Amino acid sequence: MIGKTLTLNGHDYTVIGVAPKGFKGTFLFASSDQIWIPVSMHSQVLAGFLEDNFQDRRFLDFLSFGRLKPGVNIGQAGTGIATIAARLESQYPKDNAGRTAVLSLLADATLGIDLHGQITLAGGVFMAVVALVLLIACVNLANLLLAQAARREKEMSVRAALGAGSRRLLRQSLTESLVLAVLGGGAGWRMG
Repeated sequence: MIGKTLTLNGHDYTVIGVAPKGFKGTFLFASSDQIWIPVSMHSQVLAGFLEDNFQDRRFLDFLSFGRLKPGVNIGQAGTGIATIAARLESQYPKDNAGRTAVLSLLADATLGIDLHGQITLAGGVFMAVVALVLLIACVNLANLLLAQAARREKEMSVRAALGAGSRRLLRQSLTESLVLAVLGGGAGWRMG
């Protein structure tokens, strides 16, 4: 494929490289079927809203990736990026007021820098919902066990009157609860 010409939207492009099979770029949820072109060719590829707003400084549609120089840490690079953002704000006060640049490790950016916090929040919400459902299930089971114990109060009274000690009655209740817990845990383990 390298060196061959592709025609897209009536424009010819020369293939200069092919990524390995399954390569998704830097985004975890992207399709592996992608074509990468230079940003200078935006007018040949983009249409509609994206092309209409491409030159607008308020349009947030760019992510840049770079490699740090040896000996430069992410904090130093962040300071340099903040300096560039401050200069842009002073040069274009109307368009860049209150704006800055975000510097992130590539591993953190695989979800998209803007989406990382949202996906983390969604994961936390889902975990809270699962914990709430589990809590409700545990409370329901405890209520069922208490109702069964109340229903068996007469039986336990008769056993106590016939000479069963309180330890034996407690051991019987614990054994029944343990058998129920083991059966429920085993069923849950097989389903999971």
